[in-house]
Amino acid sequence: MVLKDIMTMVKGVLLTLAPQLKKADAQHGVKELNEAIAGGLTLGYVLAARFKDGVGVDDLAALWDTWKNDAEVQKALKDAVDGYDKIPAEAGELDWGDGLELAANVVDYVPKYVDALKKEEPVAPPVA
Repeated sequence: MVLKDIMTMVKGVLLTLAPQLKKADAQHGVKELNEAIAGGLTLGYVLAARFKDGVGVDDLAALWDTWKNDAEVQKALKDAVDGYDKIPAEAGELDWGDGLELAANVVDYVPKYVDALKKEEPVAPPVA
């Protein structure tokens, strides 16, 4: 079983349990908080993937290129910032169900981070 399959199972369990542990009188969800966490994790993933072997000028150019041209990264960062003013209200009302829901969404990033941080094995030169 690969890591992605395990994380999918973990996410399923968390999302199954979450509704059972939510407060009935909650006024706020966790939409903005979830988007802020996702934005931070997306930014962290991009940085980890670029800087795993050290930091160089080429990394900074690649980061700029990602910032300007990667629609998925742009959306995640925009969503993270939009509605930030609602985060304190959402965080003040967190319950166990909300925590499990947030954890389930964080689980999606585990395989991405593992892949990003894998060291590439040097290719042996061909034997003559």
